[in-house]
Amino acid sequence: MVHWQLPRDCKCQIREYETIRDILFPYENGLFIGTPPDPEKLYGPTIKAFDDAIAKMKAGETETSP
Repeated sequence: MVHWQLPRDCKCQIREYETIRDILFPYENGLFIGTPPDPEKLYGPTIKAFDDAIAKMKAGETETSP
């Protein structure tokens, strides 16, 4: 968890940060830190997670716990 490293104004988006972390650093049978053979497996979900986070911020939705 990197919650303590987030700026105070961003702590409301903890769930979104964790979603992006899980996409970038999946943990299945150990931490996977390589590049997947199909870039869409990485880029598509990452872009969707950012789009979802932006939409929530625009809507004024906040969450303070995962």
